[in-house]
Amino acid sequence: MFAFLQRRQSNLLFSRLRQSKVVTAENRFRCPCCGYKTLHIPGALGLCPVCWWEDDGQDDEDAEEVRLTVNGQLSLRQARSHYAAFGASDPRFLPYVRKPQSTER
Repeated sequence: MFAFLQRRQSNLLFSRLRQSKVVTAENRFRCPCCGYKTLHIPGALGLCPVCWWEDDGQDDEDAEEVRLTVNGQLSLRQARSHYAAFGASDPRFLPYVRKPQSTER
């Protein structure tokens, strides 16, 4: 329930930012897989260009769960392990990922 409330609060914050049309690296959200600030809204199926994880709202509390959604057979824990070893949430995504920008750290 707490994670849901955090996401709800984040979505409300993003709505206010979007209304002001100011979205910068400082007010982006960290990818739950690679940890870089690449997401506009947490849990809104945004695709991280650094690790190619599609953020479906999974976080530390359920990192070992395989949801069988947009990320297929990957759990967040597996994706983090792949990112640490290969530089992408899954080795098949290596052609698509990019290095993080300095403002995303």
